[in-house]
Amino acid sequence: MQGALVQEWVTLKGGAGTSIIQGAGDYLDASYLQDLVFWLDLRTATGSPAMNFETAPLKEDALFALMVPSVALAVGVAAPTTVFAGDAIVPPGRWVRWRISSASAWSLTFRLFLSANQVRP
Repeated sequence: MQGALVQEWVTLKGGAGTSIIQGAGDYLDASYLQDLVFWLDLRTATGSPAMNFETAPLKEDALFALMVPSVALAVGVAAPTTVFAGDAIVPPGRWVRWRISSASAWSLTFRLFLSANQVRP
């Protein structure tokens, strides 16, 4: 099993109906990973933001799709989000990113870790 810091501490704010997407330079190359487990360390959250874990074969916004249902964010709720190929809406592809969205004004402070198995030949 391998571990990685996907997102260092960050504080984000958004208005109603806005989304913030992880920077393209920080997308995770998951081409040799399987059985992804995301660990979200959430320090503050206001409004009703949701974390979306997305994947795509190329770094093109139009190609990214949800791997699992959106995760409602609330401080004190620390359940990991697992992405197993057989259970995913869309199995993990080459690139993986996060996207925060909400129907109302929101703010949050978080960092994100990942543990995953390496694909065996």
